[in-house]
Formats: sequence, structure tokens, C-alpha cells
Amino acid sequence: MQPSFQNGAYYTPGSSVLTYFIISGLSSVVGTFGLLAIAWYLVHTFAVPALGSFLPLKVFDAYYGTGYEVIGVLALIGCVFSLISSAINYYSIRFMFDEFAFHIEKGILSKSEISIPYRQIQNVNHDQTFGERTWGMVRVIVETAGTDDKGINGESDGVMPLMDASLAATVENELMRRSSPAQASAAVSSVTG
Repeated sequence: MQPSFQNGAYYTPGSSVLTYFIISGLSSVVGTFGLLAIAWYLVHTFAVPALGSFLPLKVFDAYYGTGYEVIGVLALIGCVFSLISSAINYYSIRFMFDEFAFHIEKGILSKSEISIPYRQIQNVNHDQTFGERTWGMVRVIVETAGTDDKGINGESDGVMPLMDASLAATVENELMRRSSPAQASAAVSSVTG
């Protein structure tokens, strides 16, 4: 069953995108602190015995023990921060349908909203990298009439950054339905009538 989109209601890109943001954020934190733990092990195993008479290193080693506790606490703080930033990134991407246009909203501090009138929509496509295909995500690309402008990073302005593949198919169908000439003429007659 395909969900119907209500005019004026904002929608998020789907649970696969949230999972992707969380796992990619946590993997960078875990990788960073994993490397830090390995480096600490190497320093503690080889450098401390070799430089045993170096006073600051001796005091540091005596105060922090093996140092794994500090690394563990920092890793835990990093994981919490990563979870919060992943949720913020996820909820900063929203889209909405209204009577006349499709709206894409991006950003938290620096918000940008793109409104694409249905009458200007020529085609709706999607694009995905191998990693996005593995996660079941796509980018929805809305091609409009009369513009070849590219936004930041050479990306078209009418790009929904990431979206669940099943939700993207529903959004593509809805955009094509709303942009069809019969739908456009019905909307005009309801406004003028």
C-alpha cells in the first residue's frame, strides 16, 4: 500500500536514511578511538619502558594507568555526540507537497527551501551510488523546464538528498501525477472556479 501525501505536511526521508546516518557516524567514532587505543597500546608497551626516566611520561602513566579508561570515556562521549548529530542531520532533510509545488527543505542553522512548481516539472529520476543501493536509498532528481542551473557541488537544485528507495518510488509517482497536464488543469479550474 502506497502512502498518500497530505498537502502541507512535512515528511522525512525514511528509516534507512536514519540508520545510514547513525551507522556512518558511529563507525567513524569507533574507528577513530580504535586507532587511538592501538596507538596508546603501542606507546604504553614500547615508549614508556624506553623512556622510563622521562618524568612527564612517568607521571602521566602513573596517573592515568593504562589510559584505556580515558579512551573509553572519550569514545562513549563521541558516540553520544554522533547519535545526536545523526538525528539532527536526518531531521534537517524534509519534503512537502502543497497544492502548487513540491518543497525540499535542508539544513538546521543555514536553512534552504526549494520550491518546485508542478507545472515546471519535466521529469523525475533517481540516482544512487553502489553504497546507497546497498542501503536501499536513492536521490530523487526533479528536472524542471527552462533551467540547466546547477547548485552547490554541481548538483541540481531539485535533488532530494537521500531517501528510502520505496518512499522515493512513491514520491516520484506522486510528482509525476501532480505534474501531469490533466492535474494542472484541474488545479487551475478549482482556483478560478
